[in-house]
Amino acid sequence: MKRKSLVVLLLVLILALSSMFVACNQIQAPSVDTIKFDFVKGATLSDVDLPQGFAWKNNTTSLTVGENMYDAIYTDGKNKVDVKIAVNVMPTATICKKKLVWTTLRKNL
Repeated sequence: MKRKSLVVLLLVLILALSSMFVACNQIQAPSVDTIKFDFVKGATLSDVDLPQGFAWKNNTTSLTVGENMYDAIYTDGKNKVDVKIAVNVMPTATICKKKLVWTTLRKNL
């Protein structure tokens, strides 16, 4: 009976140590500040540069104006982890091609 409980105790200890080992091998991605990007018609995530180790999950996703969360992957060379990265797409000013006409009022003196 003592031998059976010793085997069970040993199995529990092995399981506990292996779960600690798995937890230690999980990586955490470094935090990424919100990326600011000036809107360009037809822009996609592939136009937005990421820090080293990060890649967009779907770099063909079209960008929309405003702050949006996009799926990315971080890898340390061995392991990968899914992350979400905020991209703040800023609207750009448009230039009207109309002529500005200044009028001057002349008073007869």
